[in-house]
Amino acid sequence: MKPTLLYVDDDELNLATFEHVFRENFNIKKCKTISELLTEMDRTPHDGLLLDVHLESGKSFDSFQEIVKRSSFCGCPLFFISTDASDLNRLKSYELGALDFLPRLISKDETLSRIQSRINFFNQQRTIFYLEKLRLDVSKVKVLLHDEDVSVTLTEFKILSLLVKNYPRRVSLTDVAQNVWDKDSISEATLYTHVSNLNAKLQKWMFEISTQKVEGMGLVSRN
Repeated sequence: MKPTLLYVDDDELNLATFEHVFRENFNIKKCKTISELLTEMDRTPHDGLLLDVHLESGKSFDSFQEIVKRSSFCGCPLFFISTDASDLNRLKSYELGALDFLPRLISKDETLSRIQSRINFFNQQRTIFYLEKLRLDVSKVKVLLHDEDVSVTLTEFKILSLLVKNYPRRVSLTDVAQNVWDKDSISEATLYTHVSNLNAKLQKWMFEISTQKVEGMGLVSRN
């Protein structure tokens, strides 16, 4: 599955050009303002953020802390991009904490390599996952929904983590059994008991867990 990159730029040509060049490599979500980016962060699981330096007269730099302090920020790589590759912009990007600064004039291959390598490394070490107000902290085995703790068992946490990581794809019941119980299969009664308990604990979430023999397990909207 392609990594998801949220790209914010108020220049339509920049957005269209980047999407055209890199659509085979990334699932690109385009935003025109910081406000749109924050909304997309809350709504869409993502692997990286790309911000144009000159967005809204330099608002990208000013909004950096607001972005990284948002509960939906998962610690993913954050990149700044600009046609102005001056030392001032480079140093400001790194001082704020961006992982890289990308001049627009570098080649497609170099841009792709720099973004992909940092996203791949992040995903290998990743401990935080976020989906529509639900935050999973793998290192602490902790679940937050609307910033409130949700008490779950270890088995329930494994199920939920597997589904969030794979959203919107469904996971076969064989894969669920192997990843959660380390078995090739699990009884329907056991499976449905855990799913029922999880759905009850997550009633305030916009998703519920759906289980079907053929299609497998996945997250579906409650609406």
